[in-house]
Amino acid sequence: MKLSKQLSIYISLLALMVITVPVRADIVIPQRDIIMDIDTRYEIYNVDYQIGEDYRITKNDEYFIKALTESGVKKLRSYTLEYLNDVQQFAVIDARIIKETGEQINLRDEQVQFSPVQNPSSNKPILTAKTQVNFDFEQLEVGDGIYLRTSQADKVALFDQHFAIEQKFYANVGYKDVHMTVTLPRDMNYYTQLNDVNATTEQINGAHRINIHYSNYSPFESERNDFSIANSNTEVGIMISSFINYEKYVAAFSQQLQKPTSLDKQVIDLAQRITAQTSDKKLQAKLLYNWVSDNIDYVADNCLTLGGYTPRPTTEIIDSGYGDCKDHASLYEDLLQAKNITSHMALVHDGNFYSLPHTPVASAFNHVITYLPEWQTFVDSTNDVMPFELLAKNLTSKPVLVSNYKQDFKYTPLPHHRDNGQRLRFTGRISEQGDLSGTFYFEHHGYNAIDARQIHRQLTPEQQVQHFADLLSWGDSKGEVSKLTNDPSPREATYVYKFEYKKQGFVDLNQNGYIDYAPLWERLSNLEDLLYFPEQEVVTNYLSCKNGMLDDTLILILPENIKVEEFPNQVIINEHNIFYGTLYTHRTRFIEVNRRFKNTGPANNCAAKMVNMQREFVPIIEQNRAIPLNYQVTSGSEK
Repeated sequence: MKLSKQLSIYISLLALMVITVPVRADIVIPQRDIIMDIDTRYEIYNVDYQIGEDYRITKNDEYFIKALTESGVKKLRSYTLEYLNDVQQFAVIDARIIKETGEQINLRDEQVQFSPVQNPSSNKPILTAKTQVNFDFEQLEVGDGIYLRTSQADKVALFDQHFAIEQKFYANVGYKDVHMTVTLPRDMNYYTQLNDVNATTEQINGAHRINIHYSNYSPFESERNDFSIANSNTEVGIMISSFINYEKYVAAFSQQLQKPTSLDKQVIDLAQRITAQTSDKKLQAKLLYNWVSDNIDYVADNCLTLGGYTPRPTTEIIDSGYGDCKDHASLYEDLLQAKNITSHMALVHDGNFYSLPHTPVASAFNHVITYLPEWQTFVDSTNDVMPFELLAKNLTSKPVLVSNYKQDFKYTPLPHHRDNGQRLRFTGRISEQGDLSGTFYFEHHGYNAIDARQIHRQLTPEQQVQHFADLLSWGDSKGEVSKLTNDPSPREATYVYKFEYKKQGFVDLNQNGYIDYAPLWERLSNLEDLLYFPEQEVVTNYLSCKNGMLDDTLILILPENIKVEEFPNQVIINEHNIFYGTLYTHRTRFIEVNRRFKNTGPANNCAAKMVNMQREFVPIIEQNRAIPLNYQVTSGSEK
């Protein structure tokens, strides 16, 4: 097998440094001693893209990765690549270990295994075109490297008369030498976006060639974990596409969604059965949404590469009971059409990208949802948890391309703070022995309701009672919960429940002391979640964030043998989209504590400046959120 000139010279240099080993003389790797705290490094990274007249892409890779530490050896010994077997052909041209001495060890046939991706849940099918190629570099040691040459060729173009390429390079990966070429017919239109890479162009044998060079001698890994917003327009890499804009992209997407003009009778009859009890169109849309998400399993892990952008036939999806994202959206669209409700399939990114690259590429989208223009609503029928009114948080605030629609692109809605809310109310009485009894009442809204329902659906009624009793047990005595009233089964955006509560020895009335009421709401409130901010000052531009609200009220009726005379100061914060307030009310033996919190910021994508200003309020709120009430024991005759 022929090796590149770069790699041949590199091996020769290694051999001269240690021991003379016969090698081929056509390999070169730049020799630089780089001391970095990383486990592996790309000594060579050559990528060659060939765009055919039919817009199919052939990609040839050559790379040499060196193991710098034992951890790096562990990562590289079992090395895996993936390709999409329904739309791509893949070949391993060369696979070997190059020892630090220059010795080369070719992998045996049994050390290169091709295996289709399997569903981790064995009782469900999976729609995937992914095949894994597993390499066993068992003789690799520190200082050695793995050398691979592979070829990947499209069986068909992803879009008719169009192509798109994206190649990224990562700040935490060491690259000594990256050389990338893209060759395409001279008369083919293309548009490029270069982010921090060097590029030149040339004409060769009637073709147009783009040469890209990149190196990263100082890779770094951030110790922070709050930079969860990705941006293709700032990340190092290159995008090359035949699409001049997203209007052309969505037109190509829409073209692949062409369906028969008439609906199958099976679809019409099914839609009628599902909606037979109502003539209200929005309720019909909701019932059809619930049916698709409840009855069609979502079983794909790469739905916009499996079979391209064309969904399976609707009757096949119904009969099989499963499908990928475009299958779900296509079936839902047909059921809606049967009820004369207009809908459009839409492309979105189900991840941490909140902006589109300037140059349209296929990787900008990885999921299909549905747009209902009559109500200006987006829904995702692959999600069997979300109610009709809501999208999952990771799909909100996203640019969306809507098929067969007059606008270039739209945005999914921003999460509203009311869609992550909670109202908690406890009304109780402290006996003259110091025991507590009372009633908890909860209202969860939006995402808060969805999370609570999910937890309770997995528990029996008895387990739910025990769950609350465990949460409300502390100190020397356990809490007792009874008369729980709730129904977590409906898929609704509001969840209401209540229960009775008792706790012996809530306060010690043998001496003066304090009423520690904090556990009564801290263990059940979502304030802890809403107050989660980065501990350090944020130095990036944007980061993932959340909003939400709560309204907690605690009412206590005191026994005649204690009195509370002093209360904490009122606290009001109302700045930078944060409102926090506490109010204490006292009448004889009646005490009411009310706490409200709202973060009305623009989740999910927040400016660092705003988050840093909000962070300043966290210590103030933390200090105020659970101040105990001091009491004095009296004879019982004092008022």
